[in-house]
Amino acid sequence: MRILGLIADHTPFGGAAKDIAAAFGVQWFDGFAMDRSERELERLACAKGLHCDNSIVSEQVDAIVFFTGSAFSTDNEHIPIRSLTSDYIVLFPETAWGFEEDTPSISGEGLLQIAYMEYGKGRIVFSGEAAMFSAQRAGVENRPVGFNTTGARKNCRLLLDLMLWLGRK
Repeated sequence: MRILGLIADHTPFGGAAKDIAAAFGVQWFDGFAMDRSERELERLACAKGLHCDNSIVSEQVDAIVFFTGSAFSTDNEHIPIRSLTSDYIVLFPETAWGFEEDTPSISGEGLLQIAYMEYGKGRIVFSGEAAMFSAQRAGVENRPVGFNTTGARKNCRLLLDLMLWLGRK
């Protein structure tokens, strides 16, 4: 069995993932998937963009925390775990975090941020959000991001569910 867990965060990481993702029918957008309400992080519950009604997300995962990340689209048989709505925008700055009033963008509606699929004799998980699967400190405030953010403990369980599914025989 072959497995692939492809995680690519916001620009420039989405650009680095584009070619390998394309080999599996995924168009990866090298940008920033942002909530239009401009929150620093987002707590997302099941049925509000988080798809918990699938065979790999355990019932312990009823909400997770997202930060920014990138987005992708596909015409293949990918099963969504996190999809974006028209409340999201994907921004394409010339340099990472260099947002201007005229920064090119597209609507996030219909795009994915986490999905999985079986592929031949293997399995693949795609994630356009990396910070949610890490534990780090960010900015001059040294604020917690990822697993160590208040309310993000279910993120660990989601990552475990994804890894268990990838490794299942």
